[in-house]
Amino acid sequence: GSCRINHPPPMKFWLHALKDAVYERRVVVGEEASESSHELAKLKWDKATLQRIHVSEEMNYDDAFTIQEVDQELMNDFNFVAGMVPPIAVFLEDLQNDSEDEAEEEQEDKESVSRQDVFEGSDSEKPRRRHGRLTAKTASDFCKALAELSDFMIVNGEPKKDRQKLLRNLQVMDTLVSILKQYKTKYSDIEEKLLMVDVCEAIYNLLDKYLDGDSRKNELYVARHIPFFLTQVGLGLSAESVSMELVRDNR
Repeated sequence: GSCRINHPPPMKFWLHALKDAVYERRVVVGEEASESSHELAKLKWDKATLQRIHVSEEMNYDDAFTIQEVDQELMNDFNFVAGMVPPIAVFLEDLQNDSEDEAEEEQEDKESVSRQDVFEGSDSEKPRRRHGRLTAKTASDFCKALAELSDFMIVNGEPKKDRQKLLRNLQVMDTLVSILKQYKTKYSDIEEKLLMVDVCEAIYNLLDKYLDGDSRKNELYVARHIPFFLTQVGLGLSAESVSMELVRDNR
């Protein structure tokens, strides 16, 4: 069927497609600006053109959008991956907040030393503020979720492209790469480092499943992260297999 879309519903505006206006992303989603990855960030992983849309007070005849019925199996696949998005995003947010808290704590320590608080009862003798760090349970639950998502990519021993595509469309891969970037080469807490190693290994294992099947789109989508992946080679995070897969048979 077809319909016209009122957006937002309480207002008298209608979704209108600009036929001659091509939409181009200003930045690559999830990509940080860096000289080493600048050229790779330009890689086009999808040749489909995107059109600009806006809202209009007039309801135009040619703004009838087509609605297509989707198989229940595809809906189930979408709901499964979509259900993983919030906890993955929250996990990343918590790691970023922990890093900010740790940086603030280090700055406070430096200021305390610079003031030379050596007298009894001074700030230097006050207990250190504890910020929420990665716990064994949180890391374990996250790794189990990623293992479940990895298994979901494979059906009867073969990669399922429709399910891999959902990791792109829902930007799961971008969020996971951002989590990988939270790994530090130096940790004051060895337990926290070991937990992050487990997390990174689980992410790279999922990346392996995502790249399985020789899908050119999948490879091009994550190829812009090759310079970053290479920085994690040799750190015991299982980055080697993903890096090799991305450069294999590519000349």
